[in-house]
Amino acid sequence: MATLSSLSVKIELDEVNGHIVFTDLIGNDYNTVYGYTLTDLLGLIKISDSQARVIYKNSGWDSDNYSSPDITSSSWNKTISTAVPIGQDTLIVRQFYTIEYKISVDIGVSTFLSFLQVFQNLYNRAAVSVTAVSSLKDSTLIFTDNTNYTLTLNQNNYVPTSQSRTFDITWPVGSYQPNTTSSSATVQLGPDIWSGQYETNLSVDLAYLFINNVNGLTITVTDTITYTMNRVVVVYQDFTGLVNQALLQLTATYENYKAYNLPYAQNYQELLDDIMMYYDMFKMAYLTNQDMSYAMTQIYDILSNPELGLSITLTVAEILPNQSPPIPSGQITVPAYYVAQTNNVSTFNIPELAGGTPILAMRGTDVMYQGTGQDYTYDITTGDVTMVSGKELGIYEKVYFLITKTT
Repeated sequence: MATLSSLSVKIELDEVNGHIVFTDLIGNDYNTVYGYTLTDLLGLIKISDSQARVIYKNSGWDSDNYSSPDITSSSWNKTISTAVPIGQDTLIVRQFYTIEYKISVDIGVSTFLSFLQVFQNLYNRAAVSVTAVSSLKDSTLIFTDNTNYTLTLNQNNYVPTSQSRTFDITWPVGSYQPNTTSSSATVQLGPDIWSGQYETNLSVDLAYLFINNVNGLTITVTDTITYTMNRVVVVYQDFTGLVNQALLQLTATYENYKAYNLPYAQNYQELLDDIMMYYDMFKMAYLTNQDMSYAMTQIYDILSNPELGLSITLTVAEILPNQSPPIPSGQITVPAYYVAQTNNVSTFNIPELAGGTPILAMRGTDVMYQGTGQDYTYDITTGDVTMVSGKELGIYEKVYFLITKTT
C-alpha cells in the first residue's frame, strides 16, 4: 500500500447560495490506495477570513475531539451555509481565506494528518451584454448574448469549465404566442413577429476552476448569472400616429415651459429635434427599401421615458415581412428628396427622376399620387415635378421619392 503523507481538499465557492462547500478529494482512496478502514476515518474543518475571524470551526477543533466530525466515509463534503461573508454585490467577499483540516484514521483517538492553506478569492461576475435587433422588413427579432464569460483576474484568464445558457422570451400580451426558450447564444423570433413588448430573461449557469491542486488545494466557483431586458417592437402601421401623438403632447409642454422656464424648454426642444431626426431616418429607410427598425426603436425609447408623462398607446399586431415597397425585377431603386426654400413652390427638379419611374412619393407622412388631377405630374426626360394647383409646397416642406431605373 502507498503511504499517505499529505491531504487534498477542494473548496467550492457556491455564489448561487452564498455557501462554501468543503470536499476531501482523497475520499475512498483512503482505503483502496492507502489501506485505511473508511469507517475509522474522521475529519474536522476550520475556515477563517483575512482578519483571522472564524467563519466556521468544528466544536471539537481546539481539543481534537472527533465525536461530531465534519467529514466521514458516508459524506466526503461539508457545506458551510452560515456566517459566510457576503458583500453588497451579493457575492462572497473577495479576500484571503485560511483553510484548515485534520483527520483521524483511528476513530478519533488521535490526529493523523493536518492541512493548512491560504487562498485569495478573486471572483467577480462577468458583465452581461445582450442585444436585441428587430427587422420590420424581415419580421424578425434577434436576441444575442454577447457576454464574454472568460474572466481576467490578476492578469490570468479563467475560462468556464462548464456553461449552460437559457433564454426565456415572453411575447407581447395579446399575441397569444407561447414563450420561446433556447440554449443558444443567438435566438431569432419570426418571421412573423408581433408589435409590443418582449420580456427576455437570460440565465447562465457557470463553473470556474481557479486553483487546480496546488499544494493539495483546489478552488472552484459555481454561479448563475441572470439578466432581464425589455424590448419594444413598433409595428409600422402604428408608428406615424404614435409620433404625431407624441409631437403634439411634447410641443404643448415645450410652449408651456417657454413662457417661464427656458432651460426646461430647451430640453424639450432637443427632444423634439431628436425625434424629427430619427423620423427623417425612418422615412428615408422606408423610401430606400431599408429596414426601419432602428429609427423607430430610437424614437420609441425616447417616448417611453416615464419622466415625459406621455400618453402613448401601441397596438399589438402581427408584423408581416417585407413591408417596404417591392423592387421590380431587373431594376434598381434610387432615393431622392426635395426641400422647398420658399412658399407656394409649384415646380421643382428631381434629377434622379430623369429616365426613371417613381414607385413611391411622400409628402411628409402622406403618400402622393402621380397623374393629372392627383397630387403631381413629372417629366421623365428632365425630372421636373409639377405640383397640382392647390397642392403647392410650403417653405421647408419636404417631398421624398423612391425611383426605379433599369439596370
